[in-house]
Amino acid sequence: MNNSPVRPSISTQRKPILAGAVEETAASEVQKDEVLAGDENDAPDEEDLQQEGNIEKVKLAPSPVLPTDKEIEEHNITHWPFRSWCKWCVLSRALGEQRGRARQDEVEHSVLIIGMDYFYLTSEGVNGWSEMLKFLELEDDARGHARVQQLMDDKEIVKCLIVCDYTSKAVFATVIGQKGHDDEEYSVNFILEAIKWLGYSTIIVKSDNEPAMLKLVKVAVQRLRVSLETVREEHSKEYDSKAHGGTETRIRSVRMLFRTLRSYLESQIGKKIPIFHPILAWLLSYTATLQNIVARGSDGRTPWSTIKGRQFNGRLAAFGEMCRWKLPNKGPAARNRGNMEVQSEEGIFLGINWNVNEYLYATAEGIQGSRSLTRVPFEQRWSLEAISAIAATPWQLKVPRDPEVIFPQDVPKEAPPRHEILPVRRL
Repeated sequence: MNNSPVRPSISTQRKPILAGAVEETAASEVQKDEVLAGDENDAPDEEDLQQEGNIEKVKLAPSPVLPTDKEIEEHNITHWPFRSWCKWCVLSRALGEQRGRARQDEVEHSVLIIGMDYFYLTSEGVNGWSEMLKFLELEDDARGHARVQQLMDDKEIVKCLIVCDYTSKAVFATVIGQKGHDDEEYSVNFILEAIKWLGYSTIIVKSDNEPAMLKLVKVAVQRLRVSLETVREEHSKEYDSKAHGGTETRIRSVRMLFRTLRSYLESQIGKKIPIFHPILAWLLSYTATLQNIVARGSDGRTPWSTIKGRQFNGRLAAFGEMCRWKLPNKGPAARNRGNMEVQSEEGIFLGINWNVNEYLYATAEGIQGSRSLTRVPFEQRWSLEAISAIAATPWQLKVPRDPEVIFPQDVPKEAPPRHEILPVRRL
């Protein structure tokens, strides 16, 4: 009997399977070790990682594309709408990076609301009452009011008035004299003309509870009740700008476009314009009129088309440029001129008289109105001498020129655009 131990038999068919498994496991372990060891040849590159979603894609800031010279010249006339490639739009109206915009629904009013408020021109721009007090580091008390009045007398602050329609979004702005009801009643007449242009018969006049504004509104309402069916007053809390937000929004919009047009004008003449110079009073009025002409609302209509029932069909030029217009063929001026004299005249374009739809020009004799407008070549459009000599204001159209008015502070002057001269085709 054989006492040797019996060994279990091993199937030869399982050997290749076990051997193959061992070889695959060994190979996978080797590959894992190579990857862990940081083999540069087998490591995934940046493109593979980005395709796999391991790299977060960043958002690039929009890059403005400069348009053609013709598009730039057309935009410089109104500077509306805002364009990111326009230097003066960005410097004067840009709001910075916006993280989100909350859209407010349009509010419909059963009774039309006309908002009124004072605002101020300072060396830093256009400010409301609270903003101006903060800028001057003053308190809202009797002492602060006295200081503001002194600064206005010294021509360091210019007081303005805004009238805005909450329904059509029409806005009217002007520089005025003393605060409250002035002797010449220019402020009251301005309010009456604005409401007359709107053509409403029933309105609510809304303002803050500031004493000077209350006095002005009271006189205006008394005059309006003669021609309108119903006129009521509505006042917010004294010096509470948040309760008067509709008018404050219009002031902010006028301020942005005013800064843009002013900075562009200064770049063309190469001088800084003082805030007390009469041309800025004309610029403020034109800024509001320009918004009525070109600014479209959510319904796709401008304030001008909403009130007038048709679009503005006139032609525009850049504010402050030299233009020519045709003199009248009839009237005393035509008879004194005779039929052998020149039929056109030059002057500084100051905007539009929205009461009679005519262009306004500043000349040596004062302000002239005409229904014609002819632009001159770019090299002849900007005259520092003619602009600095303007002395007439919206409340005083005929005044002698003051030769002492100068612009002492220089600003970089904008170079004229280069127009490509096309070759003449021979037929």
